This record gives sequence, structure tokens and C-alpha cells, in this order.
Amino acid sequence: MAGVMWNCDAAMLRYRTGHELSVLLGTDQWLEWVVADPMHAAGLMTPDGIRHVLDEPSKFAALAVLASEVAALRATVASEWLPMLKSHTTNFAADRRSLLEDVLISG
Repeated sequence: MAGVMWNCDAAMLRYRTGHELSVLLGTDQWLEWVVADPMHAAGLMTPDGIRHVLDEPSKFAALAVLASEVAALRATVASEWLPMLKSHTTNFAADRRSLLEDVLISG
């Protein structure tokens, strides 16, 4: 997981104070993209540049399972926030992917 995320575009994991869920969204999008592009995934290197991250078919299969689990987590978190956002604003993102970017956690 660490090797895969090391290769993630930092812009996808942007973090703004109070918008912690955007990191979950970025992680979901990155993993989805990597799984959808096996050729690119095969070229991901470890941070030290010594070997490929997904150097065995079993690692790619495990990545696909992980991506599915992160997608399910994102959907669950978004569905938990959706009712609260509906009750507090009339201008909310109905799309669950966009929703996580719009969630502001006060604290």
C-alpha cells in the first residue's frame, strides 16, 4: 500500500483544513485509476527505486481487493454525511464522489 501511495500524484491527496475526507476521495480515485491501468501499475517503483511495487500478480490482485474496499468505505462515509448535508444546506453535491470534497468538519 505504501509503495502504491508513494507514486500517487500529491494533488490527488490535497488536504485543506476541515476537509479531511478529501484524502479518502483522492485515495479512492488513485487506487481506482491504478487498477484500471495495469500497464501503468506495473511500472510503479518503490520509493528507493530498486524494484517495482507490483512485482507479482498476487500483489496486483490484492491491490484490486484493496481498491474495492476503499471504494466501499468512501461510499459508506459519503452516505453517512449525505443526510446531514441535506438538512444543513440547499446547495450540496448529490454525487457521492463530489460530496466528500464538500464535507467540512468543524473542530
